[in-house]
Order: sequence, then structure tokens, then C-alpha cells
Amino acid sequence: DQMAVHVPLSQEAIAECKVLMLSSMNILLPASGKSVTVPSQDMVLGIYYLSLEKAGAKGSHKICTGIDEVMMALESKCLDIHASIQTMIDGRKITTTAGRLIIKSILPDFVPENSWNKVLKKKDIAALVDYVYKQGGLEITASFLDRLKNLGFEYATKAGISISIADIIVPNDKQKAINEAKKQVREIQNSYNLGLITSGERYNKIIDIWKSTNNVLSKEMMKLVEKDKEGFNSIYMMADSGARGSAAQISQLAAMRGLMTKPDGSIIETPIISNFREGLNVLEYFISTHGARKGLADTALKTANAGYLTRKLIDVAQNVKITIEDCGTHEGVEINEITADSSIIETLEERILGRV
Repeated sequence: DQMAVHVPLSQEAIAECKVLMLSSMNILLPASGKSVTVPSQDMVLGIYYLSLEKAGAKGSHKICTGIDEVMMALESKCLDIHASIQTMIDGRKITTTAGRLIIKSILPDFVPENSWNKVLKKKDIAALVDYVYKQGGLEITASFLDRLKNLGFEYATKAGISISIADIIVPNDKQKAINEAKKQVREIQNSYNLGLITSGERYNKIIDIWKSTNNVLSKEMMKLVEKDKEGFNSIYMMADSGARGSAAQISQLAAMRGLMTKPDGSIIETPIISNFREGLNVLEYFISTHGARKGLADTALKTANAGYLTRKLIDVAQNVKITIEDCGTHEGVEINEITADSSIIETLEERILGRV
């Protein structure tokens, strides 16, 4: 790829860059007012690991005076980082963990206990950054983000989290669920052969059977992974923290790959029953190449569309200037939360934040 490098020469240009382009000046998203500089991947995993609690860990229920005593106990190996401890903060006795006290030590003093004394996932960390920015301003947030980054990387390294094939747990009831689904598919095929249902109904019913089987196996598998090692299963931690991967991807590793899409967008009714741990047979591998090829072709073709759309949007909006905060109109746009399969994808609060 080619890249242009901009070198501001005059004093005015340099000053403008410092005010407008410096990363510490661009902590918030212009679209929603949420924080854009939020830790990701390894940093999230490190902070999540640090905030976890383990029942019966070494040194559980100890009483510590503060962070210095906790650090000494950790260094002398008489306290586990996930141990539940009691300490005094602002004259109040609280129950927390050694790891969470370390997180507390890098936070500004004004952050309340309910923001840090819990398991911190990606969304919680984003909310924490948001809170620090709103209460403390630019400079405090910039230095806090640096400390958060260093802490995240340090404990991601110390945790030594890696992926093993033993972390991928195949549900015990998998074969039973597959056999049940195959039986239902045979019954539908027989109904079609007898002329009781149309070709379209047959296709839709078969797709529904395999989708529901896949969902059942995925849920079963996630329960097993969550219980494994008391919640310290590496793959589960990566997905649960929001660092990388999702339940759907773990499902492909441990449950079944499920239904694939043809290049024209329609679903192939023969599912991939195997998962990556068990390994695919030749036919299953061949079916799954559809999706891989489509993904690569789409990536190449869609970039042009996105670029063209951006140009069109700029062309339309270039003369619009926002000069006042409230235009005073009584005509608005109705906005609802986005839902799919009875689960909320984006809440109403997230959709209207910074837009009302």
C-alpha cells in the first residue's frame, strides 16, 4: 500500500496539530460521545484475569491494610492474586480480591467501588474509561489509559494464557442430538416424497432442525467450558472477557460447524456436523470452502462499495453546518432498540447517546 506522510512545517500548523490531532485530544468518538481509546485484546485479557475471583485460593479471607501489604504478600507467595480478601477503603470495610486492589491502585481516587470491585470485561473497562474522562478530564484520562495499558499487558504476560486442545470440550450428548436431528430430517424427507409438503417447506424445516440442534449443542458446550477449571479455561476467558473470539467461534471448535452458505447467499441444507477438534471429513471440508472463498471475494468487492458510499455521503452532507445545539423542531425520528431472536443487540440508551 501507499501512504502519505504529512509534515506540518509552520508554527501555526504545528500548534494546530497539537490541538486537533494529538491522541490525547481524541479520546471520545464524535458519533456517540463514548470513549474511543479503550484497551483491547491482550490488555482486556490481562485486566479480566486480574479481576477474577477463585474460591479457596491461597490466602483467602485474609485482612490486609492496603495495596502495599497485598503486594508484599503476593511477592512472598503467601497470597494468591485471585484470593478474596478484606480491606479498609475510606473508613469502610470491603471484601475484594488481591487483583482488584491492584486495579484500584492505578485508578484516580474519585472512581467508586462498584466500578472496579467486580469482574471487569471489555464493556466494564470501557465504562471505567468513560467515567474517568467525564469526572477527571483529558490529562487524568490520558495518564490513566497508559497505566491501564501497562497493567493489562503485564498481567496478560504473567497469566501465561495459551490455547490447548484440552480447553476445547466436546459436549457428551453431541451424538445423541445429531442422531435425533437426522431422524427428524428423514421424517420430513418422507413427508416430501409422499407429497404432503412442498419443496420450499421441506427445505425450511430441514434448515430449522439443524439450526436448533446447533444452538442446543452450543449452549451445552458453553456450559461445560464455563465450568471447566472453575472459569479459568483459556478459551472461555478469551471469549468471556471480550478480548477475542465469541461463543459462535468456540462452537465451531467444540460443538459443530453448522450450516454453510453458497456463493449466492442461500444456505446449503447439508450441515457440517464435525467440529475443528474432531476434524472434518472430505465432503465437509469441500462444503466449507464455499464460505471461505465467498469471504475473500466479498472483502475484495465490498471495499469499493464502502469507499463509494463514503464519497456520496460526503457529497450530500458537505453543505450542512450545525451551528446550534437544539434546532427546536417538534418532528423527530422514532428510534427503538435493535433486537434479534428475542435478545437485545443494541439498547435504546446506546442508540440515542450523543444524538438527542
